[in-house]
Amino acid sequence: MKLTKKMIIGSAAAMLLLPFAASAHNDNGLRLGSLIGKGNLTAEVKADIKHNNDRKDRHDDDKKERKATTTAATITAKATRTVKAADFMASLSPVLATRIAGAGLTASSTADANVKLAAYNTAVTGAKTQANAAITVAAQINTTNSTTTNATLLDTAKANLKAAHEFLLTAQKNFKLIVRLIING
Repeated sequence: MKLTKKMIIGSAAAMLLLPFAASAHNDNGLRLGSLIGKGNLTAEVKADIKHNNDRKDRHDDDKKERKATTTAATITAKATRTVKAADFMASLSPVLATRIAGAGLTASSTADANVKLAAYNTAVTGAKTQANAAITVAAQINTTNSTTTNATLLDTAKANLKAAHEFLLTAQKNFKLIVRLIING
């Protein structure tokens, strides 16, 4: 008996609150008929297709902008790591120069090692320059730019990052050659 009373009271409360709920949802495309003076509950649900399509287009544009800014953030993070690696490799250059001088190498081996050290320093500097260029270009990507502008900036930043990576690989190869020369004397 108590359950029946609770159901009736709950249904009555819902019937009283339904017009208020209907007026609250009018902006979302839900149209409910007035309950006053009607013997039964009627509801008309009208989908606002144009509104939904506009919202979908805005969502797609937002998705493209988020992808562009996320990619820019990723490029910036990778370029920052590349700069840190290049800074570390640059800090090794004086150590390598000292090791070359103190290794007791022949004159031709010392000259060869110094040439490789110069190439190493050039590659490290190139990596830092290209990584900083990638950071600068990635910072220009924003949501107010057109999609083609952002795509062009992204391509440029990716190319700069790839060039920085290639410079680091070249520096790494030169580093290995210098260490081999020092060890093998």
